[in-house]
Amino acid sequence: MPREKELYRDTLERLRYIAEKQCGLKLLYNYEEASKMTGYNIGTLRNNPQRFGFQDARVTLERLARALT
Repeated sequence: MPREKELYRDTLERLRYIAEKQCGLKLLYNYEEASKMTGYNIGTLRNNPQRFGFQDARVTLERLARALT
């Protein structure tokens, strides 16, 4: 069974806190919301599939945290 990365839980909790303040807690976030939470440019999130691996226009906080750690 694969292990999660060392800072995954901390990153996820931080993203949940930021998401709650900026967008409200929900299951899926679009590129614009993810960009506001992380500080990355929307184009970076969209056009960098080897790092972020988002196939559709929406992303979960868990997937975003996994990409950032």
